[in-house]
Amino acid sequence: ASGHLLWDKTMFEIFGVAPKDFTYSYESFQNCLIPEDLENTNLTVQAVLNNQFDYDITFRINRFGEIRYISAAGSVIRDEFGKPVRFTGLNWDVTDKVLANKKLEQERGKTVANSKMASLGEMASGIAHEINNPLTIILNRTCQLKSSLLKSDLDKKVIFNEIEKIESTFQRIVKIIRGLKAFSRNADNDPMISCNLNSIIDETLELCLEKFKTHGVSVRLSGLEHLYYLSCRPSQISQVLLNLLNNSFDAVSTTNNPWIEIKVSLHNTSLATYVQIHVTDSGKGIPLGIADKMMDPFFTTKDVGQGTGLGLPISKGLIEQHKGKLWLDKESEHTTFIVQLPLEELVPRSQFPSAQVDLQESGLQ
Repeated sequence: ASGHLLWDKTMFEIFGVAPKDFTYSYESFQNCLIPEDLENTNLTVQAVLNNQFDYDITFRINRFGEIRYISAAGSVIRDEFGKPVRFTGLNWDVTDKVLANKKLEQERGKTVANSKMASLGEMASGIAHEINNPLTIILNRTCQLKSSLLKSDLDKKVIFNEIEKIESTFQRIVKIIRGLKAFSRNADNDPMISCNLNSIIDETLELCLEKFKTHGVSVRLSGLEHLYYLSCRPSQISQVLLNLLNNSFDAVSTTNNPWIEIKVSLHNTSLATYVQIHVTDSGKGIPLGIADKMMDPFFTTKDVGQGTGLGLPISKGLIEQHKGKLWLDKESEHTTFIVQLPLEELVPRSQFPSAQVDLQESGLQ
C-alpha cells in the first residue's frame, strides 16, 4: 500500500477538514485524532494489516474545537501473495449515540445507587439487632471476666474459652460490617478480581438473616462442598443475590412454613464451565403472564411504594456484564431464579480446611 488516502466529500465534512489543507497522507489522518486515541488506532491499523481480519474501531477527533466520536469499519484488499494492496472502509459520526449511552449509563448508576439505599433501609433494623446481639454477648463475657479477676477466681481454661468466644463474636460483627461496606459502595469502575463465591454468599446472608429469622423464614444451603472462584466485582454479585433473596422473602414471608433455598452447582458446556446459583423459595411459581414481563424495567407486582420494578432488570444487567445469565426457571415446582456465571477455578474444601463458611452458626440448614 502506498499510504495515499482517498477521501470523498462526506469524509471531509465528518472530519471538519478542507481539501486544500489535507495532504492525503496517513499522517494527515493521524493529525485529526485526539492524541490519547492515536496509539490505540495505530495499533489497530497495524494489526489489521498484519492479520486476516476486518477493521472496526471508534476514536475521537477534534472538529472545530468540539470532541466528536467517529466509528470506522473496513477491510484490506490483498494481492495473490497476501500482501496488502488497498485499505477500504467507511467512517461515520456516532457522537450523539455515544453521549446518549453515557447519559443512560449515568442514569442507570443513579438507579442502582437508589436501589442499594432502599435495600439498606429495609435491612437497617435487622442489621442493628444483629450487631447489638453479639455486642451484648461481648459485654456480658467481659463483665464475667472482670468479676473473676476481682475475686481472684482465675481458671486459665475458662478464661481462655471466654476470650475465644469474644473473638468469635467480634469476627461475626466484622463480617456484617464488611458485607455492608462491600454492598453499599459503587463498584462500576472496579476491575474484576478473583473472589470466592462461598464468601460472597456468606456475607450477603449476614445482611438479611435477622429479618428472615424474625419472620420465621428458614434458609437452606446446598452444593457448597467446594470453593467456587469467579472473576467478578463481588459487591455487584452480592447485590444481585440480595435482591433475589429479598424478592423471595416478600413472596413467602406471610405464608405457612416459608423457606428459601440457595443451591450451588456446576454446568458444563463445550465452551466453558459455569457455576449456577439457584435461589428457590416455597412459592408455587410465577404465572406465565407475569414471568414474561418481570425482566422489563419498571414492571412490578408489588403495591405502590413497595417496589420500583427495577431490581430484576438491574440484576440481569449486572450479571450480563459478568458474561453470565439470570433467568426464571419456568420448569421448577417452586419459584426459582438461576444465576449463571463463568467459573474461574474449583477448589475442594479439603485443600483449605480453614476456609469454611460459618453458616451453621447462623442457624442455616
